[in-house]
Amino acid sequence: MRIVLLKTWLTNIGNGFINKGAGVCLRKAFPDADIIEFSLFPQYTAMQSGLKNVFQFRYGTIRAIPGEQRIVNVLNLFKEADLVVVPGAILYKNWIPTFMKILQKGNNETSVVFLGCGGSPNPEEIGYIKDRLRAIKCRLKALFSRDTETFDYYSDIFDFSYDGIDCGFFVSDWYRPPRCDEEFIVATFDKIKEPKLNSKYKVIRLSHSSLGTPFAGFIREMYSTISCARINIWRKDNTFFSDSLEDYLFFYANAKEVHSDRVHACVAALSYGVPARLYYSTHRAKLFEKVLGDAGENITKKIVCIDHDKLEKEKMGLINALKELLKFM
Repeated sequence: MRIVLLKTWLTNIGNGFINKGAGVCLRKAFPDADIIEFSLFPQYTAMQSGLKNVFQFRYGTIRAIPGEQRIVNVLNLFKEADLVVVPGAILYKNWIPTFMKILQKGNNETSVVFLGCGGSPNPEEIGYIKDRLRAIKCRLKALFSRDTETFDYYSDIFDFSYDGIDCGFFVSDWYRPPRCDEEFIVATFDKIKEPKLNSKYKVIRLSHSSLGTPFAGFIREMYSTISCARINIWRKDNTFFSDSLEDYLFFYANAKEVHSDRVHACVAALSYGVPARLYYSTHRAKLFEKVLGDAGENITKKIVCIDHDKLEKEKMGLINALKELLKFM
């Protein structure tokens, strides 16, 4: 069986965790499959290299550009794929037009899977998103949600659906960092000013924005650069930036605690069994509810720990549901 995994943008460190976790999940479910990975956004990435990027304020301002039809994506070069997999929080009105063309490269023998998927809870967007998803012509469409809210909103339009978990929770199966000799906590704040952290341990400060804001226009990138959080991290000691996912996972796996306004900084930490707290109000935090139970609602209020057995049960549930999908293909 040939599986194509369409990865989301790697310049967002958290999405890198999702991509690697999705690959692990697929390999556990389909150990004999030929799994091929490439970008979900080749057209979009190419469009962002144009001068119009300077004036782009929002993702939703995407317009076709002359010559876009001449841009090649890798899927054009494959005549057959049994399964095309799209991971991550991708069901949003502003994103769907940017990847629909690549999904339309499939045919009646191809199945499309949204894996560990998150989506918009906005009632005004849901109908539009569903209409676009229905337009995908393929043998079978399947949804493996990363939170129950997404499952409730979108499962009715899929041929197969499962209320699953975020792929980022598989990142500890992808990489096991070496243990270090020093004790520290991690603070990763790219959106808000770092709060006062009372700890006897050294604080090491990471940024998930080390490679800039993905696919942002010039003005948006400038705003991100001079934002409160980005300025404040440079005023602190023990700051860390990298282009390597493994570097970030080294810190998340070895920390005593992780404090962050980044959802997937907390996902990575919890995946390694490290306590974490999220300092940002977002509906995306619902992805913690499946793996943390009642503590999922408290992750924005206090440090929480994960139940390893519960997490492993949820991971195996997702893998087994993927295996079950074969019966419908």
